Amino acid sequence: MAPTEHRHSYTMPAAMAIRRRYGRTLIALVLCGTVLVGCSTGDAPEARRGQEQDSKQESVISDMQATYTWELINGTPETTPTP
Repeated sequence: MAPTEHRHSYTMPAAMAIRRRYGRTLIALVLCGTVLVGCSTGDAPEARRGQEQDSKQESVISDMQATYTWELINGTPETTPTP
């Protein structure tokens, strides 16, 4: 089969293709920049307030260790005399 030519086939000039590629790249960079700026909300005083709140909370790990130790000591069965 011989390739058929389309009556309305149009090849884009190289300069136009390059401009279009640059335009798409620019749009992608602007969108990425907008997303990054939107994610970086807050400031240093807000971060300090959060650190102070975290430091005032009790440690969960110490409670877990105390519970594990209590269960280990009190959960041991009593010994039985051997015959």
